[in-house]
Amino acid sequence: MKIRFGLFVAFIIIITVQSVGQNKMFSSARQDEMVNDELINSKLLVAALNLKEKGNYVSPQELESQATTRTGQVRVNTIGINSDKFEDYYEVQKHKTLIIARLWNQPDGQKDILYKGCAFPITNDGICVTNHHIFRLHPDKMEDILFVVMDFEGNVYEIEEVLTGNYQDDLALFKLKEAVRLNPISLGTEPKVGDEVKLISHPAGDFYHFSKGYITRSYWYAKNQSKRMSMTADFAVGSSGAPVCDSYGNLIGVVANTYYLPQDNSPQIIVKEISPVNNILKLIATN
Repeated sequence: MKIRFGLFVAFIIIITVQSVGQNKMFSSARQDEMVNDELINSKLLVAALNLKEKGNYVSPQELESQATTRTGQVRVNTIGINSDKFEDYYEVQKHKTLIIARLWNQPDGQKDILYKGCAFPITNDGICVTNHHIFRLHPDKMEDILFVVMDFEGNVYEIEEVLTGNYQDDLALFKLKEAVRLNPISLGTEPKVGDEVKLISHPAGDFYHFSKGYITRSYWYAKNQSKRMSMTADFAVGSSGAPVCDSYGNLIGVVANTYYLPQDNSPQIIVKEISPVNNILKLIATN
C-alpha cells in the first residue's frame, strides 16, 4: 500500500500586531525583489484575527460540508489558452498563486495557528481551485476557526462558498468574496510523459518558491479510482493546491501528494504526485 501525504502545512506564529499594513512584503525594485516570509505570515495572521473579531464569516465546518455535498459541474467563464511563452515565468505566475490559510487552536492550549496551502484563480471574479483535502477538518486534533486567502500583492479575501468538490480527484472549486481583478490561470491540456512543467508554491512556509521538472508517469490511482501523474518538480508540505503549468503558463495539473518508493525502511524516491487538468475540467461547464 502506498502511503500518501497531504501537503497542507501548519505553523505557530507569535507576533506583535502593529502597523503590518505599512510594511512591504516585497521590495519595489524588480531586480532586487525578495519575498519576506515573516511579513507575509504577520499580515495573514492579522487579517485572520481581524476577521475572527468581526465575525460573520463562513465557518470551516460549513465549507467542509459544501465540499462534500456539492459534487456537480459548475458553469465557469474561463480564459483562453496562452500560445506564447512567458519571457519571465516567475514574474507573471507569482501573481496567480494564492495563499490559503486556516486559523485554528490546538487542544493543548496553543492558539492562533495558521495552517497554509496554495490555491489559484481560474476567473477574474474570484472562482478558484485548490485540493479537496484543504477543506477536510480534523476536529479531534484541532479547533478550526476560519479561512483567509491572500494574493501576492497582499490583498486578503474571505471565502464565500465552496462551489463543488471531488474527493477522488482531490480537487475543489471555491468562490472568494468581493474579489475583483484577479489574475486567472488558463486551463491547458493534459501533458505527456517527458513534458516540462513549472510551478510556484509555498513549501513549508517558503512563500513563492519556483521549481521546474518533467512529467515522469501517468497512472491510475486505484484506491481513489482517479487518474494521477507524477513529476520531478519539487514541492513539499504547504504546496497543496499549487498550480502546475507548462512554459506558456497554462495549467496542466494541481499539486496533490507525495509518497515514497519503495514503501519500506529504506525509501529511495520521493514521488511528487499531481491531479491532472482533465480532472478539473470534469467539474466545469464552460459557457
